[in-house]
Amino acid sequence: MGPELPGQDKLIHLAAYAVLGVLACRAFATLPCLNGAFVLFMAAFIFALVFGLSDEWHQSFVPGRMADGWDLLADAAGALLGAGGYCWRYGARAVPGPTFPR
Repeated sequence: MGPELPGQDKLIHLAAYAVLGVLACRAFATLPCLNGAFVLFMAAFIFALVFGLSDEWHQSFVPGRMADGWDLLADAAGALLGAGGYCWRYGARAVPGPTFPR
C-alpha cells in the first residue's frame, strides 16, 4: 500500500463507529421502550462505546496488536457523530426501510 497519512487509523475508527452509531439508532428506534431522541441517542452511543471498549480490550490479547486509548477516543467521537447526526435528522422515529413485494 501507499504511504499512510498521520492519524489515518483514527479517521478510519471515527468513520466506522459513526456508521455503527447510525445503525444502532436505526435498530433501537424500532423499540417501543426507547421513546425520545435523547434516550435513543444515549442508548446508541453507550452501545457503540461499550462495543469499542470491548474491541480495544480484545486487541490486547492479539499478538502484534495493542489496546489504544486514542483509538477508543476516536471510536467514541465517531459514535457521537453517527448517533447524534441520526437523532438530529430523524429524532426518535424509525426510518422506514425498503419494502419488498410479498
